[in-house]
Amino acid sequence: LEELPRHSDHQTTVRAGREAVQRALSGESHRLVVLVGPPLVEDPAPFLEFASRVSQLRAEVGDELELVMRCGLVGIAGEEWSGMLKDPERDGSYQVNRGIRRGRDMLLRANRLGVPTAAYFTDTATPQYFADLLSFAAVSAQSEMLRELVSGLSMPAGLRTPTRGLAEATAALRSAGEAQRFFGVTTHGIAGIVRATGNSDCVVGLASAGEPIAHFKAAAAAACADEAAPPLFVY
Repeated sequence: LEELPRHSDHQTTVRAGREAVQRALSGESHRLVVLVGPPLVEDPAPFLEFASRVSQLRAEVGDELELVMRCGLVGIAGEEWSGMLKDPERDGSYQVNRGIRRGRDMLLRANRLGVPTAAYFTDTATPQYFADLLSFAAVSAQSEMLRELVSGLSMPAGLRTPTRGLAEATAALRSAGEAQRFFGVTTHGIAGIVRATGNSDCVVGLASAGEPIAHFKAAAAAACADEAAPPLFVY
C-alpha cells in the first residue's frame, strides 16, 4: 500500500462503484449491475485495454447499467494455473510478492480510468493488499472462513454457490450479515483478531454449470426473500 498508494481519483472510483452497487441491491436504483471481464487475468496489457473500452461504454450505458470490471487474480481450485497472484510468471516459480504488486498496479490503473473493479477472494490474508481498490467482491459460500471475511468487508459481496447449494448460500447470507470475530491480517501486516460488524450488502451468486437456470432462479429468489436479500445470478 505504501509502494503503490491509492490517490483521490482511485478513491472516487471505488466509492462511486460501491455506492452504485449498494443502491441497486437495496432497490433505490433501477440500474442493473453487470460484472464484465475475464474470470482469470493472464496479462495486464489486454486487461487494461479492455478496461479502457469499458470506461467508454460506461459513459454510454450509465443510465441503465452499472458496469463493474471483474479482475480474476486467483485460479479456482482444480484449474491448471493458480493465477497471477500466486504464480505471475506462469512457470511454477510462485513469485507471490511480484504477483501481489502486479495485481495491485493493475487495479490502480483500472480505477484511474474510472472503472470500478471486482475480484474473487479465496483466503483472508491477500485481500488486505488490494481490497481498498475494489467495489465488489465474491467468495465461496461453502467456506465458513470466507463468510466471516465478508462480514468485515466495506463493500458489497457475492456468496457464490452451485445451483444445488441454496440452503448453504442462505446460511452464508445470515453469517455474513452478523457480527463476527475471526483471525486475520491488519493493514500493517500483523496477525490479529478482527471484529466485524456484519455486511448487509450481500447477494447469492449461482454457478449453473450448464444446468437449466429458470428453476433455480425462482428457488433462489424465494430463499433470498426470506433473508431480505436480493439474489445475484451468475451464469
